[in-house]
Amino acid sequence: MLALIAFISVTASHGQASSEATFEHYKAFNNIEFDYTILMPASYDADQEYPALFVFSDGEMDRESVSRAAEDMFGSSAAAEWLIILPTIPEDSWHTHPAHHALEAFLEQIKDDYNVEGDTFHLTSFGEGSRAGITYASMSSTFWSSFTFTNPRPWENWQDRDIERASDRNKHISYRVVVGENDQEGKALAEKVAELFSKSDAPLTIEVVAGEGTNLRQALTGLLMAEVQKNAGR
Repeated sequence: MLALIAFISVTASHGQASSEATFEHYKAFNNIEFDYTILMPASYDADQEYPALFVFSDGEMDRESVSRAAEDMFGSSAAAEWLIILPTIPEDSWHTHPAHHALEAFLEQIKDDYNVEGDTFHLTSFGEGSRAGITYASMSSTFWSSFTFTNPRPWENWQDRDIERASDRNKHISYRVVVGENDQEGKALAEKVAELFSKSDAPLTIEVVAGEGTNLRQALTGLLMAEVQKNAGR
């Protein structure tokens, strides 16, 4: 399957203003701990299924940066139909085996506590959060149904054979990479990864944002959620 490359312009879409993010604390069976916030539809009905979006945000992934990401996610009216889960970073980072097991346990708890559509999550990440996102899209692939992200650079450190293995395992996951028009390195890397994915017939779409460079932060309000929506087929 060949990669689909689309060229888009940015038009921010704003929905209702969100209230300040409130956080809960999670401690896993292996003592990995982190905070998280969940954005829910104002008319949330426990008997209704909702698509669920898990977000690895940019920056320090502390409460402050996660709160900013929560605002960005809620900047689109589309977000009002979703459950959106945003964690902070555990003390030892997300890049450890204990953290991996803790995250899977956390996702199982979310499925127990909420009516998650299809019992799978859509995954998105941006900026530095994509380092965790790209890793977990591969490591915990049974939990995900789509993956939308804005920073392909973590793949720079992957061997081609490892990307091919990941794409072969993840044929059921629809990948979408959002890069700026002026980010030449990012576009070249995304196209290389798309070519490797195509060997496994794994779906990967590249979206190019008009007028943007490496830092898509200012473009993300509304845009990222819209791209998640497209990738989820909604």
